Amino acid sequence: MEYLQRINDENVLLNVIDKILDFLAEFDTEELRARIMVIKLTYLYYKHDSIYEKIKDRIKNKGGDSSEKLNKIYFVDDSQKLIDEIVKHIVKYSPPRMRVKATLNQIYHHALHNRVREARDLLMKTHMATLISSQPVENQILYNRSIT
Repeated sequence: MEYLQRINDENVLLNVIDKILDFLAEFDTEELRARIMVIKLTYLYYKHDSIYEKIKDRIKNKGGDSSEKLNKIYFVDDSQKLIDEIVKHIVKYSPPRMRVKATLNQIYHHALHNRVREARDLLMKTHMATLISSQPVENQILYNRSIT
């Protein structure tokens, strides 16, 4: 039961992050927005698009007031496009460690969706194999997860 509550908290967090990013867009706070986008990315990169579709179908099939339930759940229509935009912003405005983390998350997301060529090309283009040894352990784990 506690696990299901944590999953609901994730939906609330993602909705709050979107509101914060919209608010901060009015100011010149691109580095702060990039830091917040890293948090958002960590909750999006590992989810396959089919998960969102299954949740939508399940809610619609149960009947009742499905629109209210759908509004509480954070859905992504085009995850590749969203993650692309997030990573571009992070790469432009954040410190190197965050750039590496965001790029590795994007590589994992490509691989998860069987876009292996895009993942491989991104790995090669960023020279990740040479950079990873000087990264923190968290990024090294992400690298290992991304290449397997």
